[in-house]
Amino acid sequence: MTTALIDGDLVCYRSAASAEKDEENIALIRANRTLQDIVSVTDASDVKLFLSGTANFRYGLYPEYKANRKDMVRPRHLELVREFLVTKWGATVTDGYEADDAIGIAMGECDSGVCVSLDKDLLQLPGIHYNFVSSTFREIDDYEGWYNFYRQLLTGDRADNIPGVGGIGPVKSERLLRSQSSKNAMHELVKKLYNDEQRFVRNGSLLWVWRKPSDQL
Repeated sequence: MTTALIDGDLVCYRSAASAEKDEENIALIRANRTLQDIVSVTDASDVKLFLSGTANFRYGLYPEYKANRKDMVRPRHLELVREFLVTKWGATVTDGYEADDAIGIAMGECDSGVCVSLDKDLLQLPGIHYNFVSSTFREIDDYEGWYNFYRQLLTGDRADNIPGVGGIGPVKSERLLRSQSSKNAMHELVKKLYNDEQRFVRNGSLLWVWRKPSDQL
């Protein structure tokens, strides 16, 4: 039995954005078709959809979190599609944390869960991942999950307005981290490169996807 753990935020946004010049029913049809395709390809016997609510502890940690998105225009059918996912697909809306965290918790609780998203942040989660745009599966083991987390901690996340370590980009971060044989070694290396424990802990907390309720890095 497979449980599809779906990033509803991305399904909503893509479906609504693709129908910006169309009537609202087109956005709903596309969202429904996307979800049906996901269920079919993953052969899921159960579906758990997650949507991010308005409250998010990360804004308290770092007021500039996602500040680069404040002027972005939201697709006009976005709220309607969100409502559709809740009423017709039983989506859960998070409170105080993000849909990513809910997926991380569900992955830890489900032996047969498949993470369905496009978000690179979720590649820190060990397990099976399905990209619903490229229709590809990928398995992440523990080492690869830690590597993806610490690499993002080094490079930062422009999409979420999280700074990394100056002068370290994708190529250099890969070279530095691939030379480390364990999670602990990667942790000590990245901490040393930050040379600022407060910022290191803050950014780690911003980037860390929860594995259990009220998780801490």
